[in-house]
Amino acid sequence: MASTPLAEFTEQFPWLFSMVSIEELQCKCAANESVLCGSELGEKFYFAVGSAMSANGEWNSMTSRQLEHEARVLGLLGPFEQHSHSAFRLRLMLACEAKRNEEEGKVDHE
Repeated sequence: MASTPLAEFTEQFPWLFSMVSIEELQCKCAANESVLCGSELGEKFYFAVGSAMSANGEWNSMTSRQLEHEARVLGLLGPFEQHSHSAFRLRLMLACEAKRNEEEGKVDHE
């Protein structure tokens, strides 16, 4: 029985899959109509792990590329905006956005 690239990733990196669910990755993969090659799947996984770390406030564990991607997803950077922000600045932007969202949530519940 041939194994899929996703199954191979799961076997090789079980600790990473504790951060991102298989179902979440399968949904991201299914969103692409074409068949993903290993490098495309790896890239989706890389950014999914970054999103999971960001959601948990683990910005110091993220790479610069993951930080930049997450800032673009949150609208803090434009889709093609050129920037010269350091990894520290991107972490600060993400942390401030999370704090702002937390404060808005508290206000909405009161």
